[in-house]
Amino acid sequence: MEGFRQLISQVRDHYLQQFRVFVEVQQQQWPSGHAEVKFELSDKNELFRRLYCTDFVAKADDGLVVREMFPDRILEFEPASFQLRGVPVIMERLVWDDVRLHHDADALGDAELGQWFDYWFDVDDRRLDPASEIAGVIHSLSIEVGQLNVDFGTADAEAFWDVLDRVAAAGATNIRVTSGREPAGS
Repeated sequence: MEGFRQLISQVRDHYLQQFRVFVEVQQQQWPSGHAEVKFELSDKNELFRRLYCTDFVAKADDGLVVREMFPDRILEFEPASFQLRGVPVIMERLVWDDVRLHHDADALGDAELGQWFDYWFDVDDRRLDPASEIAGVIHSLSIEVGQLNVDFGTADAEAFWDVLDRVAAAGATNIRVTSGREPAGS
């Protein structure tokens, strides 16, 4: 299991290296802009609690400029599996800002994921360190039947383990980790 913990941390760190460079480039172009700005979206949005944290936002003469980072490098690894709470977890592909957790647990919702979301999205910025260059938060969560979609943003690797544990605790008998983003060259 320790090897998987290291892998998750490496994937997160690999993403964060690119995120920091992205923010530097955006701030050069938009000096008054800010990284990791949270928004409440319209009622028609399907994100959990309609909350979203964008990668970078700046004001322009004609409104807001919103920029999202799409990593050009993704840490690749061979699919592997491990057990969590006795539940087999298959790791096929992990892209930190586009994680799909496929599961067979009964419907997951606010009761199972609300506390996790509150902590890792940090709606009220209770954990925000003004001296830090990153907020340490997830950027979004959406829930579908049999699947969670998570942009882990700048959250610590523990956010991944926490949500995986909640899915297992909710009664999943198998979990598969994938991404909606295709590997380079596909």
